Amino acid sequence: METQRIVKVFFITLLMIGFTGCAQNNNEEIEKIIVAKEKMLMDEWGKGHTMIFPDNSTDDVTYFDPSLERRLDGKTKYIELLKPIENTFTIEKYELLNPKVQVHGNVAILTYNLVDYTKNQLGVEQKFLWNSTEVYTKVKNDWKIIHSHWSLTKPELKQ
Repeated sequence: METQRIVKVFFITLLMIGFTGCAQNNNEEIEKIIVAKEKMLMDEWGKGHTMIFPDNSTDDVTYFDPSLERRLDGKTKYIELLKPIENTFTIEKYELLNPKVQVHGNVAILTYNLVDYTKNQLGVEQKFLWNSTEVYTKVKNDWKIIHSHWSLTKPELKQ
């Protein structure tokens, strides 16, 4: 009797370790997918393709950035914000730093620091430092942005 109980506990423990390992491996895969997707989005954004973000967002996406007084709600409003600047800029290069993905079921939260390098009209390089939070949700077999928040880390303060 005692031996059977020990064997059951042993097998349950092995199963739990196995499931935990599978979950860990699955989370690591999701992290790779999310970071790779964000880099692809940033590559396209840097070419001035602003619609890449709405195209990869849910219909009920919410959005914040320093140009907005209030949260923007929904893909239609997101498109209205970004469409006028489509193909009006380029980002020479960027650095996506310190990415961290936290996976909770069908939601993955990506946070990172971004450094954008652009040139102004005189050809002088400018550097912009950002904090980014992208909340992804699983939609069918893809990950879509459900919330996006951008803030400048060292904004230019006017007197």
